[in-house]
Amino acid sequence: MIAMAIALNPDILIADEPTTALDVTVQARILLLLKELQRERGMGLLLITHDLGIVAGVADRVAIMNGGRIVESGLVNDVFNSPTHPYTRKLLGSMPGRQGFSVPRIAPQDEPLLLVVEGLSKVYSAPLRLFSRVSEQPVRALDSVSFTLKRGETLGIVGESGSGKSTLARTLIGLEKATGGAVSYCGQSLIDAQPTKLEKTKRHIQMVFQDPSASLNPRMNVGEIISEPWAIHPDVLERKLWKLRVGELLEQVGLKKSIPNAILISSRVGNASGLRLHAPWH
Repeated sequence: MIAMAIALNPDILIADEPTTALDVTVQARILLLLKELQRERGMGLLLITHDLGIVAGVADRVAIMNGGRIVESGLVNDVFNSPTHPYTRKLLGSMPGRQGFSVPRIAPQDEPLLLVVEGLSKVYSAPLRLFSRVSEQPVRALDSVSFTLKRGETLGIVGESGSGKSTLARTLIGLEKATGGAVSYCGQSLIDAQPTKLEKTKRHIQMVFQDPSASLNPRMNVGEIISEPWAIHPDVLERKLWKLRVGELLEQVGLKKSIPNAILISSRVGNASGLRLHAPWH
């Protein structure tokens, strides 16, 4: 996309969220590339982003928008160090680390262990090459991963793209089959347990996927999507209570009870998926 944008040697390059969903190391390389291209070609660079850290590291001047209007503008150092508009102060105040880091709550030593992972491994076998008897080298996505998680504790898994974070999550919930190691929830194995016991255990471990837009079925309306876990586990909630509980859950995550009739559509506004009304929820 960058090559296409500079093919006609433009005077102005508009970069609209060019590093969205990239990890920090790839993001840094993309931003460095844009700055190098700007310097070589003398372009003006209009960088559109929600990431204030990118603005601080790349931009000369910054304009803060809210509600379709520019509420504050100026040199980056001036705006970041002495903001005048309440919205700008709100944005800067929400930057991680700007107000310092709070002391993490340490889980008491007597809290029970929820999750125990010991030597978890996942190796993907590569298929044979076309017209060849030689196969590709196997990919070791997880290599002896071990950790514990206590009740009420938060554990952060951090790494670059391709480091194995998503594979670890998918293996924990059974979407990927582990090659080796052990995983136990409240003392019960999640690797070699009987299917009937495993099905009941897994309802206590849920996942929010990386890309919500690609994780939801566009043929189902919002009410049907939220109700799907109860259809799989019918003993959790009676069907006549589904609609009421869906409304409660929507309100719990900051949405309205009136949207179970809506369906997700593929168009996007900014970073949010659009909604439109569907047939009555049933």
